[in-house]
Amino acid sequence: MKKAHYYTGILNAVQEPILVFDRELRIVDRNEAAEKAFGEDPAAIRDCPCHHETRGPAPACAKTGGACIIRQVFETGRFARAIRRHPQPDGSPMWEEILASPVRNEEGGIEYVVEELRDLTDILRHRSLVKE
Repeated sequence: MKKAHYYTGILNAVQEPILVFDRELRIVDRNEAAEKAFGEDPAAIRDCPCHHETRGPAPACAKTGGACIIRQVFETGRFARAIRRHPQPDGSPMWEEILASPVRNEEGGIEYVVEELRDLTDILRHRSLVKE
């Protein structure tokens, strides 16, 4: 198995959407789950300035009161986690956990940030029903 195919296989084996960002905060890679989640042609989300752009009218993190965790990881070099609320096409809220990790080059500098997205909507809805 060739090395590139090996790593692509690992990335695509993950069932949650994964996006890879460069220092300009543009998507440079993604897994198949991200393609399915965004319902886009794979080429359409490549070089997109932020995954929020792929969700339609969702505002940028700063406009929703949250800091950009991609930028945070580039600045601190450490893992970051956030929970965000996004509108779905029908107007109902979607809650998403965002996990971001640095990808370092041979010299130890941060070259990319890998972001995993987890849809928490059903889990939170279920919790609220259990509490009632």
